[in-house]
Amino acid sequence: MQYVINVQKKFKLKLQKKIFKPNKNGELKILGSEYKTTLKSLNESNGWDLYLLAYNLEDYKIEQILMLKSSDINEECVIPRKKLGPNVRRAGWQGCYMSFNWNDSVNIIYNKLSFDKTN
Repeated sequence: MQYVINVQKKFKLKLQKKIFKPNKNGELKILGSEYKTTLKSLNESNGWDLYLLAYNLEDYKIEQILMLKSSDINEECVIPRKKLGPNVRRAGWQGCYMSFNWNDSVNIIYNKLSFDKTN
């Protein structure tokens, strides 16, 4: 007998060249998207998992894959950035950062480098 489970969980994917790692306070701080849109997407749905992927363009290899569960992503994680000034193309636009506790929230799926969660 075979069982099939169909789960349609929403997720977001963040890619960057640099390895994701915690700051001195043990927090993982990443650049988010537009502040109000991010808050709205958290409130309107059952949330989404966040996958973080670091890559190396020189040899086309994945360096790291991290995952944050939707249960660990909430409004407190979303930190507003300063609004853009009046003399720029997107005046008034406001982005955000997302901040997570490295030891409690970050799930390491793959990490080419050998550093543990205490670094």
